[in-house]
Amino acid sequence: MNDKTPEFWAAVLTGLKNAWPQILGALMAGLIAYGRLIYDGAIRKNKWLEGVLCG
Repeated sequence: MNDKTPEFWAAVLTGLKNAWPQILGALMAGLIAYGRLIYDGAIRKNKWLEGVLCG
């Protein structure tokens, strides 16, 4: 792939635009998992799996 062509960057931006709901949902799930970790006071890192499962 030639990253110097405008068609490449247009395709990348279109792909990101189409995947935006999934990206935003994953970010929100991660933030909610982080908030729950803070609220619960959990120190175990395996609770991060919950955010991955939600996303």
